[in-house]
Amino acid sequence: MAINTELCARVRVEAVIARRHMGPQAYADLLGVTVHELRSLEQQAGATKVVAWRQLSEPVLRSLFDAYLEGREVAARFCSRHGYSVTGFTKAVSEQWPEEWGLAQEEKRPEARNLYKMGRSLEQRTKLRLMAAGHFVVRSAGSKTAADLVAAKDGIIWLVQCKRSGALPPAEWNALIDAAHMAGGVPVMVENPHAGTVNWWQLDTKKTGRGTGTKTKIPAPVALRNVDMFQLEQLVDAEQAELAA
Repeated sequence: MAINTELCARVRVEAVIARRHMGPQAYADLLGVTVHELRSLEQQAGATKVVAWRQLSEPVLRSLFDAYLEGREVAARFCSRHGYSVTGFTKAVSEQWPEEWGLAQEEKRPEARNLYKMGRSLEQRTKLRLMAAGHFVVRSAGSKTAADLVAAKDGIIWLVQCKRSGALPPAEWNALIDAAHMAGGVPVMVENPHAGTVNWWQLDTKKTGRGTGTKTKIPAPVALRNVDMFQLEQLVDAEQAELAA
């Protein structure tokens, strides 16, 4: 493979992180080369011992941030385990994804690990995910209605209930289905049974008791790249202020 100066410079900066958190094949695909060609580039480029955070491409930095989000470790412990600079990591990801970073810090704080706050964190993350996918989203006041969130896009309405455990009692399950039918929408439940796993379900039939009722797993909304990040940051700030009031 002929030496590509630009690719070599990029690989030198980010190959170690990319291999660790994306995998060789995904990183090779990102660069538009084969895995064999990637190995050649790495041999030609070498690797930096200090991460140049500002030079990391967005997909590589995102793979690193996703690895952090999927675990329960705070930033200091995560960075220590992987040998990253805490200051460099936190500055890079908090500037790129301020709303997700803020929510992650709230969720990972030991004092925030009670059911209410973790449930609210799931609700906030779900709202941000829907907004990032182009939905218009409204949250119910105090989450005291059948749905925590109402999301609309392309003429389709989702009534969304966020339940970390996924254990929705029959009364709440049936109320969500009834509300969705009244609105001409789709009843959706989002669960976060354990760290790194978020499932989206469409509720199909009502419950007549515990262990009854059917649901279908649906894909999570795909986030768009042209998101107004400032708007999302304002959303988080407003909801945090509401919680503190």
